[in-house]
Amino acid sequence: MRRTKTAILLKIAILVIATVAHAGNFTLTGNDHLDVTTSYDDGDLCDFSTANIIEGGSVKRLDARNNSTVNESGGSVDLLTTYNNSIANISGGSVYILVSQKGTVNMSGGYVPYFNSSGNSIVNMSNGSVMEFETTISSTVNLSGGSITSNFHASNNSIINISDGSIAGRIRAYDDSIFNISGGNITASLAVFSRGTVIFDGYGFKLGDGLLWDIDGKTILGTGVLTGNWFDGTNW
Repeated sequence: MRRTKTAILLKIAILVIATVAHAGNFTLTGNDHLDVTTSYDDGDLCDFSTANIIEGGSVKRLDARNNSTVNESGGSVDLLTTYNNSIANISGGSVYILVSQKGTVNMSGGYVPYFNSSGNSIVNMSNGSVMEFETTISSTVNLSGGSITSNFHASNNSIINISDGSIAGRIRAYDDSIFNISGGNITASLAVFSRGTVIFDGYGFKLGDGLLWDIDGKTILGTGVLTGNWFDGTNW
C-alpha cells in the first residue's frame, strides 16, 4: 500500500510542474499589461494593451492589433504579426517569422530569419539582423544600421531608405518600388524589374565591365560591378 501511495503523489507533483512551465494562452485588452517570462502557445493583444517579452519568455503565435504594443528584449516568438496601428519594438531575442500588416516595427537588436512587411507598414531598423526581408504594398523601410544577410526584395510601391547597415545576398526591386541608398556596406547583387528603381545618392561612380550609362546620363544599364563614394567620403 505504501508504494502505491508514493507513486500517486509523485504523479501529482509532475503535473503541477508541467502546468507552471507552460502557461497556455493569453488575451490582453484595454490597458492590460503582461510580462512574458514563461512559455505560451498563443497571445492576442487588442486596444492599448502591452506585452513585454523578456529573457526566458516565449510565444508560439503572437498577434498585435489596434493600438497595442509588443516589446521584446529577449526570449523568442515563433510568429509575430502586427496589424492596424500596433507597434513592435524589438531590441533583443528572436522572432522566427515577423509579419507587419499596416503596423510599425522598430528594430534595434535581435534576430529575425524572415521578415515580411505590407499594407503601408513602417519599419525602422537601426540594429539587429534579418536574413530574408520582403516588403510590399506601399510599405516604407528605413534602414540606418543592422544587417540583412540573404535577400532584400521590394515590390508594389514600397519605399526603402538605406543610410547605413550592411546588405549581402541579393537586392531586388519590383513593381514601382524604390530603393534610396545613401550609405552602408552593400555587397549584395542588385537587379531591377517591372519599373522598379534604385537611386544611389553618392558621387565618383565607376562602372565596371558590362555597365554603361543610358542616354539620359543618369540611368545605368547592363550587368557588372558599380563602385563609388557616399557623401561622407566612404568608398563602396
